Amino acid sequence: MPDSMHYPYVIVGGGLAGASAIEGIRAHDKEGAILMFARENFSPYHRPPLSKDLWFGKKKRDELPVHP
Repeated sequence: MPDSMHYPYVIVGGGLAGASAIEGIRAHDKEGAILMFARENFSPYHRPPLSKDLWFGKKKRDELPVHP
């Protein structure tokens, strides 16, 4: 059996809820490994600013991630 990484925390979904879950975990466990499954290739970002700030040129795409 090959060696495998143990993840005590697994987050399904890369949206704001997933990012908030990670913040909550980190508040109690600074070292625990976290695995996040998400469909998108980008870090979690606030979607309302995407629809307004990005659309109107107030922000650039790299300014949107919750935790870059």
